[in-house]
Amino acid sequence: MAEVTKALQQKLRLLEAHEETIEQTAEELQLRGAALERHSENERAELLSRAEREQAALRTERDALAAQLRAAREHGAMLEQRNLELSALESKAETEAMVWKEAHSSAAKAAMVLESDKGQLAARLEQEQQERQVLKEAEERRRNEERKRLAAEAKAAAEVSRPI
Repeated sequence: MAEVTKALQQKLRLLEAHEETIEQTAEELQLRGAALERHSENERAELLSRAEREQAALRTERDALAAQLRAAREHGAMLEQRNLELSALESKAETEAMVWKEAHSSAAKAAMVLESDKGQLAARLEQEQQERQVLKEAEERRRNEERKRLAAEAKAAAEVSRPI
């Protein structure tokens, strides 16, 4: 973009220098025309007309190049603005990515803690189930012993109550 702008500026300077040369040529032609009155009025008018046409053509070309230069500058400014906007969006996206990465990391850590807690709870549950099983077996033994004792007492009572 800068190269186009520089090229347009250089061409504009050349055209302005050429225009100045043409203007000087036109002035010289006017002076020469006054000095050389022996030339016919038609020749002189033709020379002046040609110089004016060239000058007008150069002005038109200069104006067109100046318009192109303005358009190039506006386009450059628009591209610069777009670049700034894209940089801001990129920065925002990077920030959001960092936030999401941190959130993911925190969630992963929390999941690891929960998994650890789950393992501990599973081990504790297993231990409690084993303790319940031990208590259940102990209760079962106690009941069996109680039944045996009651049966033995009943048998002893039956033997005592039996007539001899």
